[in-house]
Amino acid sequence: MAEWIDIGLPPRGEGSVDDIASHTLPVFKALATVAMEIHSKASLELLAHRDTGGAHIGVKHASALGGITALDSYVYLQDPNNFAAAASIENGHWVGGYAKNRNSVLGGGEGPINRGDGQWVPGIRPLGKAVAQAVKKGRGRAIFR
Repeated sequence: MAEWIDIGLPPRGEGSVDDIASHTLPVFKALATVAMEIHSKASLELLAHRDTGGAHIGVKHASALGGITALDSYVYLQDPNNFAAAASIENGHWVGGYAKNRNSVLGGGEGPINRGDGQWVPGIRPLGKAVAQAVKKGRGRAIFR
């Protein structure tokens, strides 16, 4: 049985061996590699389905790699022209059959609701598919916050 040798570091949390190792350059580079794999697969999936919008898959890396975030790396779907478009691409949306929703929390009461005569279009899930492939391949772990 393994025996714990006390070297004066906490077993978990800030200052622990895990914490120190997770902030080393090789770990940042390994995570950036996985993020770029996810980015590439998600971008190809989106490209195959994109019509005319400004939607794109982006990736940001940690400041240790010259990036701008304190996080390791993250990949995102964005449409700078239409916030709802990115959510619709990933998760799906209703087409047709809309009416003004006076009780909508989003959009100040002007949000659409389905009247029942529309059609549900499922999302293509470019990010979800790419992350699932990376996790299945053992290249990462999905963390959604």
